[in-house]
Amino acid sequence: MSLLVAAVIVSVAALGGGAVGLVSGYLGGRLDQAVMRMVDMMLAFPALLLALALMAGLGSSLLNVILAITVAFLPRFARLQRAVTLAVREREFVTAAVALGSSQGRVLLRHVAPNCLAPALVMLTVSAADAILVESSLSFLGLGVQPPAPTWGAVISDGRSFLQNAPWISGFSGAAIMITVLGLNLVGDGLRDLLDPTLRGEATDRT
Repeated sequence: MSLLVAAVIVSVAALGGGAVGLVSGYLGGRLDQAVMRMVDMMLAFPALLLALALMAGLGSSLLNVILAITVAFLPRFARLQRAVTLAVREREFVTAAVALGSSQGRVLLRHVAPNCLAPALVMLTVSAADAILVESSLSFLGLGVQPPAPTWGAVISDGRSFLQNAPWISGFSGAAIMITVLGLNLVGDGLRDLLDPTLRGEATDRT
């Protein structure tokens, strides 16, 4: 259940936040300023704290967990995509497409968006690891997905009463979280090295 929740959260947050950042960064102006100020206010709160506040108001359920953590993760994708879009929109091929008379929508979808995917993929894997940690923390506190649905955080919480006699109940769940989060972070590092031409060049020079 923890893996399913994390996958849904990062997918929705990447699509929603990425679209907001893409449009905001490309159009600029007052729209960009208004959107980014709202994003900055949301980024001022840690993801776990913002999710806790939302869960306190929404109540404990699978849908509410996904909604709360997704809202907490949207700003990071919006901020990243906006920064990448600002750089890509100044590239020569975008200027050429505009000079040829392409509409803003066509330029955005055909030329800008595809060149903003690489950083989003790296952020996707790193955010999936963070989503697992946030969801597990909420479940540990009793605010996440409710029983009988199994989550790693809930299993760790239930196993606290049996630490002396059966420490593996909490131990195996904690180890599963650690291995999964570590694996996702390593995948993110690998994607960054693979997709970043400058890092590929440094790796070649070292070799």
